Amino acid sequence: MRLRHIRDGLVITMKPKVIILGSEMIAERNLAKSLALETTRINSEQTKIDLEIDAKRRIEEIRVDEVTAETRREREVKERIREMKIEAAQREADEAISPIKEGFAQITAKIFESASEMAERMKDAGFVSGSLAKRARQMCEWYQLMNFTGDTSLENVLEQLQTAAGREAKQRSPEEMRTALSDLLRMTSVHSKKLLDEDRLTALEL
Repeated sequence: MRLRHIRDGLVITMKPKVIILGSEMIAERNLAKSLALETTRINSEQTKIDLEIDAKRRIEEIRVDEVTAETRREREVKERIREMKIEAAQREADEAISPIKEGFAQITAKIFESASEMAERMKDAGFVSGSLAKRARQMCEWYQLMNFTGDTSLENVLEQLQTAAGREAKQRSPEEMRTALSDLLRMTSVHSKKLLDEDRLTALEL
């Protein structure tokens, strides 16, 4: 609203409402700026707090991961040491057993060779010669002297052969000799195959 008073040629214009509205707008604007600044400050503080919390959490996670990794490495090292001890003990055992196995293999091969020759001579024989019976007895005695391994698996068949070869000349049975020699050949073949299979398994493990 505009009021005019004309007095002595003077004109006075008053705009009180406009002035009041302008002041309110400035005050509201200042308040809004103040609130915005406060909000920004609060958000900034909250962001700092969140970053600190996140940093602490990450640090703790890293520490936990490091402890876990170290524990796993220690466990792996201990397990490897245990495996190495087992492998070393196995090698020592193999080294100790190998000469025994080799010696037994040689004894078995020698018996098989002699038994094969005697079986060939007895193939169509109608009697057991004294030389063949003597050789059979000597082979059985040789085995008893050379059996340093303590193996008893061949004893039964060798006893059968020794019994057949130890009879008096007239009582020696060619069939009994052939049966004893056949059993001995079969048993020595089984032993040779067993030793060969064990060597193959050892080679595969290595």
